[in-house]
Amino acid sequence: MRNMRAAEWLRRVAVMASLAVAFGTMTAEGGIAVAQENGSAAMPQAAEAGKGSPPRSTKFGVELPETAGVGQYVTVPMTMRGSEATEKAGDVHIVVEKLSGEGEAYWAAFDRAGAPVDFIDSGVYMPDGFPLPKHEERTVDWTVKFTKTGEYAFAFKIADAQGRVWAVAEKTVSVVPSFADLGPQVFQDGIYRGEFGTENGRAVGYTVITGKPDSRFVVLDIATEKVAKQYDLPEAEGAWSIKRASDGKVYIGTYTSAKLFRYDPAAGSIEDMGSPYAQTGGAILYEMAEDRDGNLYYGSYPGGKLFKFDPVAKQTTDLGGMSPGQPYARSIAYDAGQHALFVGAGGNKASLVKYDLATGTKTELLPESIRGKYKLTYDLNLVGDKLFLKMDPNYGLIVIDKNSGQVVRDFGTLAIHSRGVSEKSPYSDTVYLTYGGILKAYDLSTNSITDLTTASGKIDFKANTIGWGIVRLDDPDYPGYTLVGFNGNTGGGFFKYNLTNKTLRITNVTLPKVAIKLHTLGAATNGSIYAAGFLPGGMGIFNPDDRTSTNHSIGQVEGMTALGGRMYFGVYPGAKIYEYDTTKPWKISGSGLTVVNRFELKSGYMQDRPYAMLGVPELNQVFIGTVPDYAVSGGALTVYDPSAGTVSYQVYRNIVQDQSVVALAYKDGKLYGGTSYRGGLGAEWPYADGKLFVYDVASRAKEAELVPVPGKGSVNELIVGPDGNIWGFAQGTFFVYDPVQRRVIHTDDAFPEASGTFRDAEMEVSVKDGDVYGTIGGDNLFKIDKTTRAITVLRKGASLLAQDRYGNFYFKLKENETSLWRYTVEDRTAAVRGVVLDRSEADLRMGRTLTVTASVYPSFASNPKVVWSTGNGSVATVNAAGVVTPVSPGTATITAESVDGAHRASITVRVLP
Repeated sequence: MRNMRAAEWLRRVAVMASLAVAFGTMTAEGGIAVAQENGSAAMPQAAEAGKGSPPRSTKFGVELPETAGVGQYVTVPMTMRGSEATEKAGDVHIVVEKLSGEGEAYWAAFDRAGAPVDFIDSGVYMPDGFPLPKHEERTVDWTVKFTKTGEYAFAFKIADAQGRVWAVAEKTVSVVPSFADLGPQVFQDGIYRGEFGTENGRAVGYTVITGKPDSRFVVLDIATEKVAKQYDLPEAEGAWSIKRASDGKVYIGTYTSAKLFRYDPAAGSIEDMGSPYAQTGGAILYEMAEDRDGNLYYGSYPGGKLFKFDPVAKQTTDLGGMSPGQPYARSIAYDAGQHALFVGAGGNKASLVKYDLATGTKTELLPESIRGKYKLTYDLNLVGDKLFLKMDPNYGLIVIDKNSGQVVRDFGTLAIHSRGVSEKSPYSDTVYLTYGGILKAYDLSTNSITDLTTASGKIDFKANTIGWGIVRLDDPDYPGYTLVGFNGNTGGGFFKYNLTNKTLRITNVTLPKVAIKLHTLGAATNGSIYAAGFLPGGMGIFNPDDRTSTNHSIGQVEGMTALGGRMYFGVYPGAKIYEYDTTKPWKISGSGLTVVNRFELKSGYMQDRPYAMLGVPELNQVFIGTVPDYAVSGGALTVYDPSAGTVSYQVYRNIVQDQSVVALAYKDGKLYGGTSYRGGLGAEWPYADGKLFVYDVASRAKEAELVPVPGKGSVNELIVGPDGNIWGFAQGTFFVYDPVQRRVIHTDDAFPEASGTFRDAEMEVSVKDGDVYGTIGGDNLFKIDKTTRAITVLRKGASLLAQDRYGNFYFKLKENETSLWRYTVEDRTAAVRGVVLDRSEADLRMGRTLTVTASVYPSFASNPKVVWSTGNGSVATVNAAGVVTPVSPGTATITAESVDGAHRASITVRVLP
């Protein structure tokens, strides 16, 4: 950053303004409009009359490129070579005049003294150090940003204060669409597992912050509730398992690279132990157990396999699938007495397998009555002789005798929310769990559950525990043993509950927020771009008008749409439908909610993932297409009327029999839906061709169903095309359906490699040129000509899609899935280039105040706000308006910083008695 005193800057602005007498008048934007005649630059009258004609030896070169990207800052060197005449002319100025061009040009430079010069389209620049001696050359590097695509023409002139023009250069530039990296949009402190141990005699907690491209392993000091250490886990997006081994080392099982990491507290290092999978995309390592010999075991997805890891030899052994046909080996416990593992598995049918480590024998322990009721043994703990099973779906809790395999107690569904139960209390036959955030105690002798309370009532964490520990703290308020845990997946929820004196502390520890992978994009009617994150969720809202982003909490959004001033989000799991009033600040918890869960589609309709969402303004209705729950077939079309006095929606399950609804488009009273043969995850589905169905909104009936592209298992994108027909993709095949003739009139197998069966292709009709833009296969940003239907790939590696009101398209790239990218055709934002204060130092006596004024340049910056701070709050404070208040004698540095954090200026304040 270049800094200068405001007085000098203002003096130069005043001098430049005075040049308007010779060259034009000051524009509203703060630049100078140069006079024009018949579309060309008007020469000063003296030069036209032959008086003081420009000497031929005066040279002027402008290196404006022939092509420039819209929205990008381009360097334009302007070089002047002096002559005998310029040596005598005194001050010489550069005049920039835009002759033509649909958009605006933002010009910026610094003069030799560091003073900023900025104007829009046309203006005057007064360099320092003139007159320019004969034969001497001086170059000033300008930057220019063009706001729209198109052809621009400029005249550049060297002139003196009397208006004589010494040289002219005319240039044209073609401004074309460009690509812009807008940076990460969603930041989360999302965690899914917690573990506890000791380091150097201090109790610590371990967890992993979900991130992309790397997640973050964190060591939390429990006494101070501060992060003591943190390490990146390369290529791992998160962790479902953390295990502290008997030797003090900590093992981390990750996704989607399925890597195993080992943390050594003594060395303070992380070691990558590799992955058991050759192809790691989408693979997951689940919970771990340690046997009596120090070997580690962990379950996995896909294949439902069990792996053994020898920590000495650093070798992994594949022990095979645990339950036939089940893709998940999700939870695990080790019994030293039997030298056996208990493995919770499933996907479409729950399983509990006893695996004898001596013989390799596998024995199914769950009765068929239970296996048929649940799809997955989600969490598993062994406490004494009892196995505690958390079942999915619907949070079932089952207790089984490890020796006999008999069910000790089946609590049914809706009984446990926490990630399993805690270890046994050192003081009683008790383990702990949560349901609905309420802390509960399970009595091992009576097999009963009770709520734990304080004088104020039930202990309510407001979120469920995802990692348990029992530790000793060097704290008189927490004598003996203390139950601790991480609560919830975001927000750093944490608790300490002393098992001796019942001291309770519920808090939120500060965990690092990490950029996470973008999962879904959408656009609001006010022009903002919404970017949802994966896996812990979260929502980034990007404002194209000033390039600012805000970050908010929400679950994993699978689909979204706008309707009027509201956004609608389909959240997994459970197909929850949220409504957000975009005219109000985001508030998803507590009172005064603006983000409201209107309804869900799981409990009554067995739906789970709302991929397709479409708001139709003329009907004031939202249409929702869903994929069903795990191992369930039969998706649904849901019609929601937000204008009804109460929550009003109709669900049409199996609108296409046994297929999921994954795409929607609307035209003239008809809803067009695309389906996939695949049902919920966790099962293999028999292949069938994807369908296109037509639903009449008025009669609430399906009136047609067809296969638009035989041999394609999913119709996963539909829009109303620029010709009025329905344009779509059946996996990689582009097709056009004529709703009048009721037949497909065009097909093009443009992307045969695209095989997605749920969400894949996404398309939008450009508001700028009427062509259709899209992404497909997780690898292509493309354009379809509105007339010829010819397809052109614009960029590889692209997926997701949204469009703002200017016609810019937003997407993500494989190379960095946390960043929002833009294909730019218009960008009217002007970045802050610097901050200046009205003084550089000041004396301030106690009992008085001082107002410091900050100015940003250019004056037309899109976001001119600054943030004030003090370097010494014990001497002086500063408020949001720049008012400095003394606290005690001394010296403090007061700083104003642009909101983007890139520019700042400071003043030294001496506080006197």
